[in-house]
Amino acid sequence: MRWAWAGFWLVIVGTVLAAATMAAGKASVLYTFYPPMIASPFYYLGVVLVVVGSWVWVALMSINLRAWKKENPGVTIPLAMFGNVAGAYLWAWTSVGAAIEVLVLILPASLGLTDTINAGLARVLFSWTLHAIVYFWLMPAYIAFYTIVPRAHRRAPLQRHHGRGSRSCCSSCSRCRSASIICSPIRRSAPASSSCTRR
Repeated sequence: MRWAWAGFWLVIVGTVLAAATMAAGKASVLYTFYPPMIASPFYYLGVVLVVVGSWVWVALMSINLRAWKKENPGVTIPLAMFGNVAGAYLWAWTSVGAAIEVLVLILPASLGLTDTINAGLARVLFSWTLHAIVYFWLMPAYIAFYTIVPRAHRRAPLQRHHGRGSRSCCSSCSRCRSASIICSPIRRSAPASSSCTRR
């Protein structure tokens, strides 16, 4: 928990530092920070703190997954946990390029330690992050679609229709309609539920 809170406060302090620098008008480069445009070193320090704080989260996700597997041998990892850990690893990999760019190229130039900067190399390093990070932002949507949406679908009431046979389907189920899935009732003593099979 101490490491989790440390990572949290690193991200908060970094965000406030970067936001304050932007509000002061000393960091108009924003998220892309493509050189040779250079902002205040406080902006880059804020970005570095956010990235380092996020790496603490990545490490804790990995440690907790390992601990869970040790306590639950042979049990399948819950899909939401698996997706979150995969997203953490994806973030760790994609953020390395931006971290190298800031620490090795941009921050020294911003502090006045160097007079020139390799803009081409900086853009290559940032593209390492930029083009892969898009998929990191999609991970929560994937996790929700595969873990939350099916549960909501199972709770939806079934409505019978007078189509072929005695099949039934929930009328609001766009997933069934779009994927050509037929929902048929399961006969139990409990209230009816549905199982979905492809045509």
